[in-house]
Amino acid sequence: DQAARMAGEVDAARRIQMGLLPDPKEAVGDDRRFGLAALLEPARTVGGDFYDCFMIDSDRLVFLVADVSGKGLPAALFMASAKSHLKSAALRGGDLGDVLTRAQREIERENPEQLFVTAFVGILDVSSGVLEYSSAGHEPPFARTPRGAPERFATPGGPPLCVVRDFVYQAARRRMEPGEWLCAVTDGATEAMNVAREFFGVERLRTSLTWMPEDIDPDELIRRLREDLQRFSGAAEAADDITLLAVRWVGP
Repeated sequence: DQAARMAGEVDAARRIQMGLLPDPKEAVGDDRRFGLAALLEPARTVGGDFYDCFMIDSDRLVFLVADVSGKGLPAALFMASAKSHLKSAALRGGDLGDVLTRAQREIERENPEQLFVTAFVGILDVSSGVLEYSSAGHEPPFARTPRGAPERFATPGGPPLCVVRDFVYQAARRRMEPGEWLCAVTDGATEAMNVAREFFGVERLRTSLTWMPEDIDPDELIRRLREDLQRFSGAAEAADDITLLAVRWVGP
């Protein structure tokens, strides 16, 4: 029976997706120089979100938020491939633009369904606060310094991975201030709808982040942002996965 088969496929895809996600506390250990928290809330039909976080060495933290086109099992398998190639490219080192360029080359070889993936990737040197970052067609994150307001920063990079063959990605650097945090999301957050079919949108996201205490830790930031999204959506069912990731650089 087709309904049972489809339900089985959705279940398998969901298990693949959730099995890919690291526990941030285990993945990056306990380091007083930074904090990191992430949450992926799956939609009923499998979207294509994932996140990752890992240390390249004792000082460099890699974190990323990504969203694969497509649904179901093909999207889940493509997600597994994309996550694996992004991680291995980052571990090989080099400029972050080169990392994305190399990862795209590898991911394209395993993409029979012609899917694509947006990603925001950061590499934070937790000893100096220098953040290298790039975006493959992904929403820019918000950052907030201890005395400032949340600001979206311009992200260099290029199109989603697997859209433009042989594209050469660019990266930029900025120095985070001690106590500064950054919040990256997927479009499931900004495009979350309420029963009146209004989007949560970038401005509500900005307002939500503005109300956060400036010394908030990433776990609490993610918890409060999730609550704000739930309050807004009410009884409306989520049409897409929602992924939230926050990083705070405490200081050297």
